[in-house]
Amino acid sequence: DSAEEAATAQQSLDQLLLVAPGDPEIPRLTARLAALTAPKSAVAAQPKSVSEPEPAPNAAEAPQPAEAAAPAAPPAPVASKTTPPQLISRVNPEYPTSLLTNRTEGSVELVCYIETDGTVGEVSIVSATHRDFADAAIAAVRKFTFRPASQDGRPIRFRIRIPFSFNL
Repeated sequence: DSAEEAATAQQSLDQLLLVAPGDPEIPRLTARLAALTAPKSAVAAQPKSVSEPEPAPNAAEAPQPAEAAAPAAPPAPVASKTTPPQLISRVNPEYPTSLLTNRTEGSVELVCYIETDGTVGEVSIVSATHRDFADAAIAAVRKFTFRPASQDGRPIRFRIRIPFSFNL
């Protein structure tokens, strides 16, 4: 099942980006994920997957009026090179005192937008075993810095998943 394969590729890519941002497997996994999540037709595009880039808005690229012309076949897809963001610095989350005292362990998974300047933008919680763990993970991830993702050499906004484990 290609959806299952895409989810597996996404998880592998997300973990690899966190633990080994310079790993030579990253371009291969990125290409495989792009192939798995590419739209199957020009009429209805698939929903965006978690690590699909979002181009930054640019006023210079405003749509132009269409010229009247005879119907033509849809253009062939143009291959573009997308490079995912690379982690430059990370901050470990602080273990919440109340959960440390109670010897509670847990995990959090966040979805974060990496902006074109490499900072972490919008953050949302995918899952968390305790709200205090989520708050600690969000505070930490906001201090992460990245080399931004790029598409054809231009920085782009990019969405990634970041897992956190709180273990004693």
